[in-house]
This record gives sequence, C-alpha cells and structure tokens, in this order.
Amino acid sequence: MAEQEITKLAEDGFKVAIVRPPMIYGKACTGNYALLEKMARKIPIFPKVKNERSMIYIENLCECLRRMIETGYEGIFCPQNEAYVNTSEMVAQIRRSYGKRPVLMPGFGWLIRILAGKVNLFAKVFLRLFLLADTPLK
Repeated sequence: MAEQEITKLAEDGFKVAIVRPPMIYGKACTGNYALLEKMARKIPIFPKVKNERSMIYIENLCECLRRMIETGYEGIFCPQNEAYVNTSEMVAQIRRSYGKRPVLMPGFGWLIRILAGKVNLFAKVFLRLFLLADTPLK
C-alpha cells in the first residue's frame, strides 16, 4: 500500500524509485544476516538444504542507491548480487571464518517445510527466496 501511495507522487512530477533489497550483509549489518551469522556461530549442526536466495553486499547497495539518485532513475528496483546463495553453504562458510567445523545434515526438508509454514524465521532462512522486479510485496 505504501508503494501505491508513493507512486502517486509521480503524477505531481516527482521522480519515484522504489527499492526492494534482499538480505543485506556486510560489516555491522543488522537484521536477518546478523541473526543467521549468530545462529551459524552457536549451532554446530545445521540442516543441509537446497535453496537459492538473493543477497546484496551493503557497499554494493549504497553504490546502487548513489547511481539511482545521480541519474534520476524511476521505477521498481531489486538490486542483488549476481549469484544466488545457498543458505547451508553460507552457514558453512561463516562457521569456517570463525575457525569452526561446519556439520551439514541432510534429510530435514520435511521438518523445515512444516516449520516454515508456522515460523516466519524458518521461511526466511531455509526456503527459496529471491526478488523479481514484478513481485508484489504483501
């Protein structure tokens, strides 16, 4: 609804750009990535899942926003890294960066699907999640 209201400003001559970033990561980032990193450090065994999710490095997002402002781009934008990320592999890399051995256990897909339907955090972490420009937000 907010996007719809903001878009109406274009009728009055304003340039409107809507940015829908995915998970943002980088130094001192908060939010979903920080939570995932905390989980990766503390939980020794993690489910092995086959998923894809969009992410963007904070500096890349800042550069994208700078260019949008300087050029006056209008429309809906979903900036993201070129490649999608697998959650299990990302957790393994985080654990290795802290000198910890990652243990990824297959066979939890059924449990993850059940929990993802009931707990939003499981859906955010484990399911396939990437943004497309024409994806409406709920």
